[in-house]
Amino acid sequence: MYIDEISPCQSRSIAGYITLITATAEVVALFISHKLLKYLGTKISTILIFIAFVIRFSGYYFIDKPYFILPFETMQFFNFGILFVLITQEAFKIGIFISLYTFDQ
Repeated sequence: MYIDEISPCQSRSIAGYITLITATAEVVALFISHKLLKYLGTKISTILIFIAFVIRFSGYYFIDKPYFILPFETMQFFNFGILFVLITQEAFKIGIFISLYTFDQ
């Protein structure tokens, strides 16, 4: 893991905290993502997801202490939770259009 490169063998509990924060953020995002996407729209949500990716990965680059990873793990709310629902909704729209087009012929 990336934590071992920052400070090897310092604390194994950080991996548990990271998993807890990541899973909690994803579950919350999956529950409220439909309302959030409806309120913000597809384009603004995509921009927010991109900004969250930039913040998260630039944070990983500049971190020097393992506990500083924890705040950046909250970006998983956008990186996976909202992104997954956004991609699924867009694929559903495309799939409905394609299936209607193929069945009409």
